[in-house]
Amino acid sequence: MNTDYPGDRFEIGGNALKVVYSYVYSYLFPYIGVNNPSELSGMISLFPIPMILSVVYILRNKKEAKENLVFLIPLLILGVVFGVWSHIPTNKVFARFTLLYMVPATRMAVPLGFTQVLLLIYLLAKVDKNTKLFGKKVAIVITIILEIILMYLAKISDSENLLTPIRLIACGIVLLLQIYLLVNINRKNHKKGLIYTLIIISIITGVTVNPIQKGISVMRDKPVAKEVQKIVTEDKENNLWLVDSTSFYIPNYILASGAKVINSTNIYPNKELFDVVLEEKSELVENRQIYNRYAHITVEITSNENKVELLYSDSIKLYISVDKVKELNVGYILTTRNLEELSNEEVKFEEKYNEKGLLIYKVIK
Repeated sequence: MNTDYPGDRFEIGGNALKVVYSYVYSYLFPYIGVNNPSELSGMISLFPIPMILSVVYILRNKKEAKENLVFLIPLLILGVVFGVWSHIPTNKVFARFTLLYMVPATRMAVPLGFTQVLLLIYLLAKVDKNTKLFGKKVAIVITIILEIILMYLAKISDSENLLTPIRLIACGIVLLLQIYLLVNINRKNHKKGLIYTLIIISIITGVTVNPIQKGISVMRDKPVAKEVQKIVTEDKENNLWLVDSTSFYIPNYILASGAKVINSTNIYPNKELFDVVLEEKSELVENRQIYNRYAHITVEITSNENKVELLYSDSIKLYISVDKVKELNVGYILTTRNLEELSNEEVKFEEKYNEKGLLIYKVIK
């Protein structure tokens, strides 16, 4: 809560359409190239149809619905608030009153989707042939209108241009089927049809996702992981690592192999590290605002000055001199470059492993 990020941020919502309506095509993610599927993934919520159907259910079946208003009304209120927050920028008063001021709108898609799933499950359980919803002709008209609106929203919010014409047609057909079955769940076999459709989509989506598809061999059988595990086992007293000049996820990969990694993802700032590296400059406001955050930390070992720079809101780069490597008592370094040229009289880097662009050096002090 006292970090500059995310503790000091103040959100007002809005601009999350790409996540709210990704359910239209998210089941394609395992089969097509997506840069960051976790940013786009959500629940198969069919938002806002479960909310619309719940309101119709309450209005047209007052006696039956009365018993469950204590369940339906809070969910509908949450759905409205979460929906507003996800779709449009609000203001500081609304953000503070709803306690959502620290919730990025794109992250709201998951709880918003969850409210819709709960409403959908309720409707599937309660609605039967005696329940009043829509007439046949009205149901067809509503299906067409919702199909057009939802496909339009999915298309305009497709930030990665995943919906090619063929995919757009395929996803449109699947969505049309889901909408039609849902608005007609009080008719014979439509409820079962919707359940079977959702089960099939869930299986198609989930069964091909890692690690179900590939297992966890990447964490145990890769040569570099085996080498790290070997070193950690053989040199337990010297198990402090730095990861230099790699992508931000490599430190966490090495951490998962049993190494103690200084620059793995810091859930909260490691003040002691920055005090050592930056010395008195760690107290400067401009530096504190950089490292005082949840952060992925990339490191570059250098013969020049020690400094820290902000790459993204949750990512920083730390430049560490060779002398500071010694002061930090680092035992091993995994890197993508030759570190021997940085050796000096006090600190030497001894190559222990070199394969497919990854090198491990032992720090000789």
